[in-house]
Formats: sequence, structure tokens, C-alpha cells
Amino acid sequence: MIGKFLGDEDGVTAVEYGVMIAFFILAVIVAINSLAQSLADHFNDVGTRVDGM
Repeated sequence: MIGKFLGDEDGVTAVEYGVMIAFFILAVIVAINSLAQSLADHFNDVGTRVDGM
């Protein structure tokens, strides 16, 4: 019974996929956060230029 449990790799595969998905989600969050900050800076710059006209 223990040998069968230790030989079963289905759970390991599920954990590996879970870790990959977690890293992918983290990368997406970082990318969106970076893009949002870049867009905010751009719009602030445009607003400052419009106010200066």
C-alpha cells in the first residue's frame, strides 16, 4: 500500500502544474502592474502638458 502510494506520480504532476500556474499568474500580475504604472505616468505627463498650454 505504501509502495503504491509512493509510486503514484499523479499528485506530483498536479502539484507541478499548480506551481507553474502560480508563477504564470504572478508574472501576469507583475506585467499588469508595470503596464498600469507606465500608463499612469504617461497620462500624468499628458495632463501636465495640457495644463501648461
